[in-house]
Amino acid sequence: MGILTKLKQLKAGLRLIKQQYIAPYDTSGYGKVGKHSIIKSNSILKKQNIYVDEYCLIQDQLNLITNKGKLIIGKYSVIASGCTIIPDSHSFNVGVPFYMAAIKNINDTTEDVVIKEDCSIGAGCIILSGCHIARGAVVGAGCVVKKDVPPYAVVVGVPARIIATRFTKEQIIQHETILYKPNERMSKEEIDMLFANEYKGLKSIGDEELAGELANELNIMKKKLGIVDYSKGK
Repeated sequence: MGILTKLKQLKAGLRLIKQQYIAPYDTSGYGKVGKHSIIKSNSILKKQNIYVDEYCLIQDQLNLITNKGKLIIGKYSVIASGCTIIPDSHSFNVGVPFYMAAIKNINDTTEDVVIKEDCSIGAGCIILSGCHIARGAVVGAGCVVKKDVPPYAVVVGVPARIIATRFTKEQIIQHETILYKPNERMSKEEIDMLFANEYKGLKSIGDEELAGELANELNIMKKKLGIVDYSKGK
């Protein structure tokens, strides 16, 4: 083993030690990281290709496999441990062996992966090139996502398929009123069309708004973090 190879391995080892033990939540070098967002260590990332809005959590062991493609994450979203996200994909060309395609990214196609606001991506998911996970969606653990996921859908399986909605239409309206400014909310017409086209006959799995002591705890936490409840007219 040459000296140059040993030095590269040493550098990689020191970087890993820094990520895990010295500065596990270091957000320098990313395309963007919004306030109160946490990106945990022990991940394989191309930091400059990751754009994270405020109030997001990315758990450990995220593997972003990309050359040029970006991962863009909207506010309030969470990615659980062990997920793999692949914005780039190889082309199959005559005369180009996979080895060359892999090390030189010859004729790769690139489509950013976008995870919109308030999404939950379960542990061990794989999200492929060009997929858009729309606002409020829930992606179950172990899913392979090959196409776009509509707002407030609950998807599971390989490939991922819709099995339920996160909330009823009335709950979505209430949820949006609390979390988003008026000009950011889905309209009632958009929600009605969504249920007519995508969710006909499906159950909803969400619960009603918290009450009592739990509601008080939630409001205290929101106030500490600076999360506004827009239903109160702010």
